[in-house]
Amino acid sequence: MGAVFVFSFFKPDMLSKVSKVQINQTSFKGYDAAPLKNSFMQDVTLPKQAAVMEQLTNIGRREGFNVAGYDISNCNHWGQDDKIIRRFKDKSVIVPGVGTKFLTPTYSDRKFKDNNHRRVERFSQMTGMEIVEPATYLFEGGNVFLGKKDGVPCMLAGESDLLYQCESLSNQGCKRPEINLIKHSAESLNGFSKQIRAQYQDAALEDIGKTFGVEAKNVSIIPQANFHLDMFLRPVGFPKVLINNPRRALQNLANLAENAKTSDERFYWSELFDKTEGYYDSIKEEGWASTGQVKSVLIRQGFIPVGIGAIYGEKGDINFINAVVNKHSDGRIGYITNSASSSNPDDLKLEDLFEQQLKDKLGNVEDVYFVRGQDNWLNDGKCSIRHDLGYFEGGLHCLVCEEPDFEAWA
Repeated sequence: MGAVFVFSFFKPDMLSKVSKVQINQTSFKGYDAAPLKNSFMQDVTLPKQAAVMEQLTNIGRREGFNVAGYDISNCNHWGQDDKIIRRFKDKSVIVPGVGTKFLTPTYSDRKFKDNNHRRVERFSQMTGMEIVEPATYLFEGGNVFLGKKDGVPCMLAGESDLLYQCESLSNQGCKRPEINLIKHSAESLNGFSKQIRAQYQDAALEDIGKTFGVEAKNVSIIPQANFHLDMFLRPVGFPKVLINNPRRALQNLANLAENAKTSDERFYWSELFDKTEGYYDSIKEEGWASTGQVKSVLIRQGFIPVGIGAIYGEKGDINFINAVVNKHSDGRIGYITNSASSSNPDDLKLEDLFEQQLKDKLGNVEDVYFVRGQDNWLNDGKCSIRHDLGYFEGGLHCLVCEEPDFEAWA
């Protein structure tokens, strides 16, 4: 049995940006920019996780939502992927995700399956929320965004989730070993049988929507520019969806190099430009969808994609798109994302630039917060959140499971 941690202290120096906002009841028709009630983290006894939670708690106190954490043995710290909290019969419930014993089919790795199952059960015990067994849809939280479109429940889901479900249906619930590749391989996505997709797509959409109380016609399937949607896009209030634009990211770095005041600074930005360009080239070579392809589908689905330069570095370890969003009663938002912090203070210029461009493009951003985690992680000068992004391909949004304030989210 694990311990439960609730942090209630406040240290202003832990935040990049802080301001007080008032959170009231509101009639809200946004898309996954809900007013938040709780944000949960797991495996918070790790020093780097505890640092993230401390900083997020401080932000939550200013934004008006609670932060809680828990720990069990053999836990992993990605709180987003193995569950989603939804509204069911006028209460918050837990829908368990892929890799838990609640679902059939599931991963063949018994230890992995048992650990995930136990985490979800522990989360249920800690929060008092019931577990609602889903349809056969095998989702991962980072590849799903729930919300409301003109007051009607709807969702974005990554294309791999649709194909995963088609594969499951085609095998009558008995997965083949290679099905796991679909979740993390652009090659598997692109090579998926068009015949199976055509035959099972309608039934798959029904299963996907049924899991979260969404009609199939309101499930939007999005091409993937990476293995999870939350690594390259972020709904910020219907109809706007923020999406990383590689071209604009590279242009930002070129401008910083051109306007550098010293030769060292110019060299730094030029080097980061080359590393970032290499990162985007590798994504393209792997076969993931382009920004243009994603934008085209979003537009056809009735959304307005908002392009912004948000991902930088050799491994995409600076990522401002992977974010938690909190809706205020006046329609403005608090945007909480990953820090670029390192021993080089120039990196913080990217935070300032992103905040400025975000506010200019959206027009309803109240505050932007950058969470660092543990400073100087592994003694190389980078904060721990950058290491998670660079080596484990996950940031702040991947670390938390959010519970919207459903009473306010009318």
